[in-house]
Amino acid sequence: MRIRHSFIIISALLLSACVRETGRVETATVPVDNTSGTVPGQLMIRISESLAGPEVPDIDLSALGKYSITRTFPEAGRFEARHRAEGLHCWYTVTFDESEPLTKATVDISSVPGIELIEPVPVIKSTDLPFNDPKLSQLWGLNNTGEKEQWNEGCDVNAFKAWTVETGKPEVIVAVNDMGVDYSHEDLAANMWVNTAELNGIQGEDDDNNGYVDDIYGYSFMSYDGTSTIGKIEPGDHGTHVAGTIGGVSNNGIGIAGVAGGNGTPGTGIRIMCTQTLDGKHGAMTPASIVYAADNGAVLINCSWGYTNPETPTSSALTAAFKYFNNNAGMDPVTGKQSGPMAGGLVIFAAGNEGLEVSHPAMDEEVFAVAALSANYVRSYFTSFGEWVDICAPGGDANRGTYILSTVPDNKYANMQGSSMAAPHVTGVAALVVSYFGVGKPGFTRDKLIYTLQSTANKRALDENGSYATKLGSGLVDAYAALISGEDTAPLPVTEASATAKSNTITFKWTVPGSEEIKHPYSYNLYYGKNSLAGLDPDNLPEGVTKVNIPSYGTPYGMKMSYDITGLEFNTNYHLRIGSESLTGLCSDLSSEITVQTGSNTKPVITALDGTSMTLSAHETKTLRFKISDADGHSLTYSLDKEPKYISSWLDFDIVNITVEAQKADPGTYSGVLSVSDSFETVEQEFTYTVKANATPRATGTIEDQLFTAVPETRTFNLAELFTDDDNEPLTYSISASGPSIIAKTEISAAGILTLTSHSYGSQIFNIKATDAMGATAGIDLRVLVKDGSTPLEAYPNPVKDYLNVRPEAEGTVSLKIVSSLGATVYDQSSPASPFTPAVFDLKSLPSGIYKAYLAMDSITRDFNLVKL
Repeated sequence: MRIRHSFIIISALLLSACVRETGRVETATVPVDNTSGTVPGQLMIRISESLAGPEVPDIDLSALGKYSITRTFPEAGRFEARHRAEGLHCWYTVTFDESEPLTKATVDISSVPGIELIEPVPVIKSTDLPFNDPKLSQLWGLNNTGEKEQWNEGCDVNAFKAWTVETGKPEVIVAVNDMGVDYSHEDLAANMWVNTAELNGIQGEDDDNNGYVDDIYGYSFMSYDGTSTIGKIEPGDHGTHVAGTIGGVSNNGIGIAGVAGGNGTPGTGIRIMCTQTLDGKHGAMTPASIVYAADNGAVLINCSWGYTNPETPTSSALTAAFKYFNNNAGMDPVTGKQSGPMAGGLVIFAAGNEGLEVSHPAMDEEVFAVAALSANYVRSYFTSFGEWVDICAPGGDANRGTYILSTVPDNKYANMQGSSMAAPHVTGVAALVVSYFGVGKPGFTRDKLIYTLQSTANKRALDENGSYATKLGSGLVDAYAALISGEDTAPLPVTEASATAKSNTITFKWTVPGSEEIKHPYSYNLYYGKNSLAGLDPDNLPEGVTKVNIPSYGTPYGMKMSYDITGLEFNTNYHLRIGSESLTGLCSDLSSEITVQTGSNTKPVITALDGTSMTLSAHETKTLRFKISDADGHSLTYSLDKEPKYISSWLDFDIVNITVEAQKADPGTYSGVLSVSDSFETVEQEFTYTVKANATPRATGTIEDQLFTAVPETRTFNLAELFTDDDNEPLTYSISASGPSIIAKTEISAAGILTLTSHSYGSQIFNIKATDAMGATAGIDLRVLVKDGSTPLEAYPNPVKDYLNVRPEAEGTVSLKIVSSLGATVYDQSSPASPFTPAVFDLKSLPSGIYKAYLAMDSITRDFNLVKL
């Protein structure tokens, strides 16, 4: 945009200085010479439409001496009509002797008919670049001039201004946890971390005794079998691209510049360690790679990757590795003291490219998550987002034609987009901050780094994103703002402070000092003791004085902060003073002394929410709840005495829940004691519970014998109406049948509804059982008969040897008359019968033969041929 503006401003000045009149042209009234930022020996003219034909216009410019004339906007082919519609075909560039003053040349041709406007040609040059890397102007993520479509000036990490303060120091080691980095790349090699012990050691040996063999530029943690690693780094596009953004060598006349790539002077620029965990094909020992980075000197690690399923929770091993890096990076493994440029490490993670509000491991509390922006401050279409994002940075956006240019293997360069590209911008800025504040200045911590990055972020990135404003972290990372945030000036002292006491806790309150122009403190140092602090020397604290450092958490000036000092002595005078501290450790004068007396202790209180006793049936589980509180605000602990094994308890905020599972207990009455302590005094509350003996379920009804005369036929019965339990226990039901045959099919629903479906002819007895929660049972029998309904009086067997059975469909008296082939009655008997108790007729004495049999029962008759064996 600056290039375009410089051209337009010059043009506008000249246009405003020209007045067109019929038949003549007015020349510029401002001086025009060969030293005013214009091209010598050139003028641009606009001629009238009538003269603008396909050929060179017929105008006399001989006053210029030897000259040439060409179209300023050349023939445009299929775009020519549009050019002509805009009048571009009327513009020509005139070239002549460079020694001819432009002012004179303008005057010489100003009276030529047909010339409507005369302008000098401004010198067009790119915006000044701090380094000589030929592709630097394309790195809008470092310095966005707004000169291209979809670019907004200032949507960058403000690297150019930052480089006037810091360009990166080799003491800062950054691990790239990604595909392998091309450590021989022309724009990376000079800034690679080199393990000199391995470089100069014996191949195949662990020369530095760090557990890894030949780890010269780092190590590949790729794994083919899930148990062993490869070791040898295999360069990949993605990892090399990420490394270039972080620490590509700057000002070397080659390719691109990294955010923290130095200034071209040997010994500048951060160092890149490769911890390869991606190759697009295999798994990796990722947690080990994180730990390796911390152990071998890295204080920052860039992780531009995520899970295939972003909703998969972060593995515990990986979280443990993150914690290890955060706590141990930059720390001496023997002394535990700071040995690197920062105490602790920072794991910087790409938010993900799924456009979701869930993205693991980026959501892990142990990492610093980065969302992506396009070149116009707008959230990149692909980036994941959420309240868990910590900051945002340039990541490109193909939908808007913006990409991130960086290194790829074999001395090449490529454009990419993604939150993978945003994260290394933040990592590079973090490396600048650690270089500036941490190298040679012990005391810089990961907390200070996080505070610096977030408190100085460009808020416009939030203003431009509407409903996403709270889901893109603290804003767009700003390297320059971060570097100047720790100016070496002492912060203002605290002038407004107060203190109150409650029991043995003192609450100290103060107003944040500062103004719009003066930065608020990074932290505060609170001093307290039982003796007066008048004349206190913070650098030489006397015995009995305690110092507490309290982070500001970015609280702006004029706001109130408070801090509770707990665990003090009761009924004792304490003296307090507070001072401000800058990011670089400069301290203000201390505030005036405040004296306050602590109070006495108040015992904890136990409040029974459900009473102090309960009675349980043998199957029940019940809970007694007790609210515990302390007027002094002390932390409370509780314990149970006389605790039987079938009691469980837990604390839900301020409520102790005591649960009894009576199923596990013997009948009887029990007691217990709840004890609650505030560490100074203990109070007790007794409680009792009674477990009743179990009552066995009882059958309260029966099901009549069931006769089915069709197959299939279905009937239902509510078993809950047939059983009861005096303990009101829920009952479960089951049914079993006598014999192997299936006369009827059965099904019992969860609600206790029995469904009975006839299946085949015959009779069977079913046993229905009800069982309570304690396993006690009650049962009833059910007789089922399935017969052919087309035969009201069923006689069997036929042929018969000894006894003939006759089964009617209803209860009554059945008569049987048997007539011989000669017509004589040979048998005539009657017998009571029912469906479930058939009549039995003794035919043993009847001679063998074929007979006519007649059955009768009330109005029902039947005759059939009877075969006697």
